[in-house]
Amino acid sequence: MPELPEVETVVRLLNRQLAGATIDHVEWKVPSLLKGNIHTFSSLFHHQTITSVTRRAKYILIHFHHGYTLVSHLRMEGKYREIVDNQSTPSPYAHVLFYLKDGRRIDYQDVRKFGTFEFIKSENLHQLKSLAQLGPEPFDINDIHAFHAQLSKSSRSIKSILLDQTFISGLGNIYVDETLFAAFIHPGTQGKELSLIHVESLIKESQRILKEAIESGGSRIRSYSSGQPMDGQFTLKINVYQKHGTPCPRCHHRLARTVIAGRGTHFCPRCQHDSYIPFVVGITGSMASGKSTFLQRALSEGYPVLSADDVVHSLYQKPSIQRQLKHLIHPNVIQNKHVNGSFLLEWLLQASSHVKKLEAWLHPRVINSIVNWLKKQNTIAFVEIPLLFQSHADAFIDFIVAIDRPFEERKKTIQSRHPNRRWEPYVLLDEKNMWKQYRPFIDRIIENEGSLEAFHQRIHDLLQSAIAASRVE
Repeated sequence: MPELPEVETVVRLLNRQLAGATIDHVEWKVPSLLKGNIHTFSSLFHHQTITSVTRRAKYILIHFHHGYTLVSHLRMEGKYREIVDNQSTPSPYAHVLFYLKDGRRIDYQDVRKFGTFEFIKSENLHQLKSLAQLGPEPFDINDIHAFHAQLSKSSRSIKSILLDQTFISGLGNIYVDETLFAAFIHPGTQGKELSLIHVESLIKESQRILKEAIESGGSRIRSYSSGQPMDGQFTLKINVYQKHGTPCPRCHHRLARTVIAGRGTHFCPRCQHDSYIPFVVGITGSMASGKSTFLQRALSEGYPVLSADDVVHSLYQKPSIQRQLKHLIHPNVIQNKHVNGSFLLEWLLQASSHVKKLEAWLHPRVINSIVNWLKKQNTIAFVEIPLLFQSHADAFIDFIVAIDRPFEERKKTIQSRHPNRRWEPYVLLDEKNMWKQYRPFIDRIIENEGSLEAFHQRIHDLLQSAIAASRVE
């Protein structure tokens, strides 16, 4: 949906095209777009002159010299087009045609027909329900203390608050994500948790970003086009919106995506640290690389640790989970009230689609358990997650460590762990852990080769680095 900068771009263009122009007549091909009587509209607006076009939040206000205003909202895909020759055939998506006395035509096009039109006396604009319920625009917020006081009463996420047009108007999904990134605020933070400094930064950055976007002609999105050469240049300046999976332009951590208030939400897990969990160190790497050794060392030094494998094992003990596994995989996957590991392994190796199927079902449950555990910790925490990137666990991790170890050494460890089983299936399954593809997002890689003492020393050194990073955070 076009947001404030896009609407402002349209308004400036319409004002140049329409100010001083006189309406001859209007053709309503889709009468339902008008909230009101078409005959009344015709009697009021035909042969009337437009004085100016302005905006309130995302609403376009077309003012006429006789004291009436036409209020237009583009909704999802509404567009205005100037047609020089009003006799030319309109687009099949042109649902409202404004014929001007100078021979031009302004077409309102809307593929989805979601746009709306209302008319009212200009002096009563403030009484129009759609406008009266709007909150202030970021440009109109001058009393930061009063705005902070309002936020402090809300338990909703700041993302949902900023999208609420009755609280603050003009911001949509793109500019909310960009504003929160610029202000270093996690989108899930409750309004009441924001400090005055946070709020000052929030308003300052929202004003800066909106102003810059307006000057750039808005963002180029599928549902919006002003028809001008500079249209949508702010797209080139977007930092996080729909850029999940790419490096953060500030810290190079992988940008993440989640859903908040029913909307796709893009952010940097490191720059916009979640205040509800501590600084988190994530450990990943191949099977038998030494991840558990790292975790045990952190535990011995008094830090809280958690293994994703232990979380999975705990989940597999639950009767409700076992019932779902039977339905998802096969009844034989559960034997004697336990998961049959051999059956599960063979099933996973049958087809890559089986791995994707299990991961799609299992990963969200594991991640949810880990996050709930993290919320109970109050100091730097260490979490071992083999498929850290594939499960998108980096969305809540601040510092990522990968442990690498020569294949032959790992093979020996796998064989010793499963002396009575074939070790090849485990290696085949481990090949699906593609952590090396994500090297640009890994903060440190520990090489596990040589003596155990040397490996422990590397772990110790890295622990100190991670702890130092948490203090900077």
